[in-house]
Amino acid sequence: MSKLYQHIALQVELDSKKYELVNELARRLSEELEHVTDGMWGDYSFAGEWAIGAYCKAMSFSPVTDDSYPLIENCIALLGLCADIGFECPIVMVNAKSFLETEELEELFEQAFFLDSKLLLLESWKDSRVLTREEKTIVDLHFLVE
Repeated sequence: MSKLYQHIALQVELDSKKYELVNELARRLSEELEHVTDGMWGDYSFAGEWAIGAYCKAMSFSPVTDDSYPLIENCIALLGLCADIGFECPIVMVNAKSFLETEELEELFEQAFFLDSKLLLLESWKDSRVLTREEKTIVDLHFLVE
C-alpha cells in the first residue's frame, strides 16, 4: 500500500491547484483539531509536518473491495492496484479456476491483458476449457512438460 500512497502523493504534487487545495484542507483540519484542546489542561499539537502518504495510511485508504463482492471483482481490483503502482512481477493465483466461472476467467484474462499485467494461474488439476488469451503448460509429477 505504501507504493499506492507514494503514487497518490506524486499525482497531487503534479497538479498545483490540487496540491494547494489539499494542503489548505490539511491545515484547516489541523487547526480545528488543535482548537478542540483549547479547554484542556495540556498543550497539544501535531508533532510532524502533514504528509499525504501518512494521511492515506492513517485513514486506511485502499482499493474498494469487500467480502460481499464477487471474487472476480476483488481480483480485478488487485490487478488495477498492481497496474497503478507499477508492479511488474507476475501475479500468481493458485487454483483460481476452481473458484471462477469461464466468463469470469475470460474477464480476468482480458483485464490482465488490458493492464499489461503478467498473470500466472497454477492449477492442481487438468482443465479442458480453452480460453482466449490463455497459454497452458502442463507439468506432470516428474516435472515433464507437455
